[in-house]
Amino acid sequence: MNIARLMAVLALLAPLGLAPLPAAEASNGQPADPQSGAAATLDNLSDEDKIAQLFLVTFTGSSVDPAAAIFQVLRRYHLGGVVLTRANDNFDDRTDVRAALYALTGALQAANQDQAPSGVIATPTPNALQPLPQPLFIAVAHGGLGLRTDELLSGLTALPSPLAIGATWNPDFARLVGAAAGRELRQLGFNMLLGPNLDVAGSPNPANPGDLGAGVFGGNAFWVGEFGRAYTLGVHAGSGRRVAVIAGTFPGIGSGDRDAVLEVPVVTKPLAELLATDIRPFSAVASLERDTEGAADGFVTGPGLYAGLQGSISRDTRPLAIDETALKELLQRDAFRPWVQLGGLLVSLPLNHPGVRRDYLAGQNLLASNVAYTALMAGNDLLQVSVQDEDALAALPATLGGLVNRYKQGGLFSERVDQAVTRILELKQGLYGKFGAGAAITAAPLAPLVPADGDVAAIAREALTLLAPAPADLVQRLPQPPAPGARIVFLTQTQLVRQCSLCRPQRLPPVDALQIAVERAYGPIAKVRSPNLSSFDFAELADFLSGVVPTPVLQTTETPAPDSGAATATATAVPTAAAPRTPIADALRDAGWVVALLQPAQPADGLPTSFQRLLATRPDLLAGKKLVVFTLGAPYYLDAAALSQITAYYGLFSAAPAFIDVAAQALFQDLKPRVGGPVSVPAAAYFLAERLLPDPAQKFELVAELVLPAGAALTPSPEPTQASTAALTPVVLATALISGATALPPTLPEGAQVNLSTTILLDFNGNIVPDGTQVDFEVLYKDAAELREVFATGYTMRGVARVALAPKHVGGIEIRAFSGRAVSLPAPLQVSNVAGEPAIVVLTLTPSITPSALPAATNTPVPQIALDANLPASGVKEGQQSAPAATDPRDLLSALFINIAVAGYGWYAAQRSGRGLIQRFRLALGVTIGVWLAYDLYVLRAPGAGLLQSLGALAPVLCAAGGGFAALVVDRYKLQLAASWQSGSSRLQAAWLSMRTGSIK
Repeated sequence: MNIARLMAVLALLAPLGLAPLPAAEASNGQPADPQSGAAATLDNLSDEDKIAQLFLVTFTGSSVDPAAAIFQVLRRYHLGGVVLTRANDNFDDRTDVRAALYALTGALQAANQDQAPSGVIATPTPNALQPLPQPLFIAVAHGGLGLRTDELLSGLTALPSPLAIGATWNPDFARLVGAAAGRELRQLGFNMLLGPNLDVAGSPNPANPGDLGAGVFGGNAFWVGEFGRAYTLGVHAGSGRRVAVIAGTFPGIGSGDRDAVLEVPVVTKPLAELLATDIRPFSAVASLERDTEGAADGFVTGPGLYAGLQGSISRDTRPLAIDETALKELLQRDAFRPWVQLGGLLVSLPLNHPGVRRDYLAGQNLLASNVAYTALMAGNDLLQVSVQDEDALAALPATLGGLVNRYKQGGLFSERVDQAVTRILELKQGLYGKFGAGAAITAAPLAPLVPADGDVAAIAREALTLLAPAPADLVQRLPQPPAPGARIVFLTQTQLVRQCSLCRPQRLPPVDALQIAVERAYGPIAKVRSPNLSSFDFAELADFLSGVVPTPVLQTTETPAPDSGAATATATAVPTAAAPRTPIADALRDAGWVVALLQPAQPADGLPTSFQRLLATRPDLLAGKKLVVFTLGAPYYLDAAALSQITAYYGLFSAAPAFIDVAAQALFQDLKPRVGGPVSVPAAAYFLAERLLPDPAQKFELVAELVLPAGAALTPSPEPTQASTAALTPVVLATALISGATALPPTLPEGAQVNLSTTILLDFNGNIVPDGTQVDFEVLYKDAAELREVFATGYTMRGVARVALAPKHVGGIEIRAFSGRAVSLPAPLQVSNVAGEPAIVVLTLTPSITPSALPAATNTPVPQIALDANLPASGVKEGQQSAPAATDPRDLLSALFINIAVAGYGWYAAQRSGRGLIQRFRLALGVTIGVWLAYDLYVLRAPGAGLLQSLGALAPVLCAAGGGFAALVVDRYKLQLAASWQSGSSRLQAAWLSMRTGSIK
């Protein structure tokens, strides 16, 4: 039987020998290990090469011709990379924006390799360096349509904002969006994404200029980390690991007090709170414990000041990004040290950041080498330089020259440069799997866009959130959707944006976007009538509230000139209406429904004042009407007074077209919103920290995990467990809910322990509670004067808290777990004397929750409590059955082999007997059913299966063979029965014919 098993295994493994080598190993003989390849490349770089690799620069324009400054700089110095931005007119949607971008990124890589753009004759560049064998980083920020951090407005899938993704409470959606972003960016030639944003909006304040709006995943550090990690994994998967993820803004500016784009925010949190909130998402995407695909390739350092990391903040305190002591201390923490050691990259904030330059680098030249020196020595590996004109870019050689001179002097700076360049080279080789002149250059045509509109639509539906009122109140306020004849006014707050300075302006969303969505969905089925719908933007609303009358119509009249027959035209102003009557005023007066789409133009712009002015100054226009509001951005811009006048307030959190369609469906009550948004809304009395506590309405239970040290076993044991080299490697014996009254196992061997776990804890929103939620475990000793005490405190991981059981007294005990106001069902246990030794008896009952909610056994260390008495040696109680042995995977292969053999024999025998093809197939199917039915009965320990366990490995083989041959016997019996029936039928027919013949005669 071992030979049969071996043959089956070899048959399964043989195809693996034909698999192709990974690209990193099979290409050009380059080593698959990025570290060894980077070290070898570093040794071959000149000093100028190394310094140039440190810089990530911006440039102006959307083409790379030989006269452009960026072309000359790339051919001369071969920089580390470039960043493309809207502000620098790097994108142009007046033509095919995707084709233009693909050509631009290709031209940048070609210039970096000392090649002329397509169609241009190359001319030698004086003193040009030899081409370097590594690609150019081409980076972009791509955070979601409508955000000021989003650089690409057209040509790609209109992705949802991070806040919309966070509103789904499902990290899988972040993975899908990341995959779409990674796939589409790679197609265009990008290989670095400056994102996602991992800031935490813990205490949102719309009056704060540093408010991040919809640009964050949410207000809880755990969930931001989960979404950030899933998004990163998606980018890596969608791009085939060809796009590096550089998350920002390290170590978090969500608690800052001013706009980090222009100023230097201050975060005053103490260290412990800082680590638990702002820094926590970065530690999540730096963790290598779960997988490496979800770990970010690097972080963008921010301009913030942090009291918890830097001590007392004064005029002399530098931003953390250029504070060598504080930044290095942070990176040496356990959460980041392994990530840094494996090549985690730090990308500096722009060295000419307005606030940093004004407050801390005053008087220093924009690209002076000492600014770059400061940032590099602080721990940054790749230095961003944001330039707005070609003159500034042309000044770059002076900075490079100054740093080269410092490098030649050796010392700490030289070591730091080598370290940073090595990290850069490792990441580049990790992206492309090799170094070579054409590693990032491709002649393939641009692949067509396959938009991820289906994924975005699913996210939009899941993100729809009811913010106010409570669901029960909403039923009273909006019992029915708009009637077919209802007059509806749509008010839309739009942004006017351009892809470039010369590009056509776009309104996001269009003023009539929601009206069009309603007409498209409900016009054909006669639920709305187009003449009853009207749309206005907030600018028209502001003009109306300010009393601005529309420009009058000029009526032209002609009068004859005195001296000739020619007529003279005279313009006379004719009022269009008596003030203050305007189209928007008339529409509001006649409407039964008013629907508003709110979207702050930029987070720093504050409250949507024109809409609040409507609520405050013209309540007469809204009296008796249904006022439904959808926010396309952050949900906390309306105050309590405004919310009191609103019939229903929904969160969509994104301006992407799919979200406008969802607003239409929600208005007509065809979609049910979720309750519980990703950030706090104080005006609606919704506080996220409270909603993420365990829901007291749930009845969670406790699970016992009985664990033995390696090599130990209960007596008698089904099969001795082979001893492990690790003295305390756990072997799970049994897992059972301990909320009943039937004795389960037994006395325990010395060194064994009983671990207690909760079932999965859910918060008030119905989601798993954040990791780190505290759970206290209390024990009641019934036979010790009702002694009650908290014996352990655990913290949840994936919704489950685990602790070690440490009873102090013999007798009956009862355990409960508490988390906030949530209390578990009681868990009774019995500690009794067996053979003179104390033993823990776990009591069990049929689980009252589904098995999917039971936590899996874990090797994670649990809090230990000192024992008053040693646990006893092992022994099985009399009459106690041992736990069944786990099924050997080789048994499955044996059954498969038996299936093939018996079915083959049956097929051959049927063919020899002259049976048709269909009959042979039926026979083979019957054998297959027989083999696996018998095998399943053995595996599931059906009655009688235990009698075969003494046969060891032969038992499953005999069961499977017996089932197969039983099928052959049944088939043979059916044939005989059919033949007998046919013979009897023939005799009966002959007798009947004989009788008829005699009757006729």
